[in-house]
Amino acid sequence: YLFDASGVILLNEGDWNNFPPFSACNNSRIGIVSNEHSEGTTAHDLCVRLRQPVQLVGPEHYCSAFQNSIASAVPVKNEAGEVQAALAMVSKPLLQADERAVRDACMHSLGLLVSMAATIESELKLKHVEAQMQDISRKSALFSKELQTTKHKLTSAYSALQALVSLCF
Repeated sequence: YLFDASGVILLNEGDWNNFPPFSACNNSRIGIVSNEHSEGTTAHDLCVRLRQPVQLVGPEHYCSAFQNSIASAVPVKNEAGEVQAALAMVSKPLLQADERAVRDACMHSLGLLVSMAATIESELKLKHVEAQMQDISRKSALFSKELQTTKHKLTSAYSALQALVSLCF
């Protein structure tokens, strides 16, 4: 999942057949608000409010459809450290999973999302720097054009002044 900072679902991908209550409405959830006020405690809402990665396991979920799964969520921050979005991953239901399988799933899913968020944040920084460089390049081109115009005017004024001086002497 990709959520904006207010909990609106921007993107969801995956195999919804593992979640029978949601299997018929997989892409129809895009655009809805999914936050604590509308759905109860969610990993993505907690990570936005706490400004750090969050993982809910099993009955820590408010929504009964997710109470046998793992939800991992990480904030995506801008350069100022403000949370702009949240990435979230929900595992398929953990039917009869042993403790080691649950621990491994928790560690791997959270690690994957932390890496993805760091990559997105780096890409956003690069895009910001690229925009700044384009602005500097545009301003430099304008300044160069103004310098050329000024040089042309000064050359013309110097030539006129030389002609005037040669007439006087």
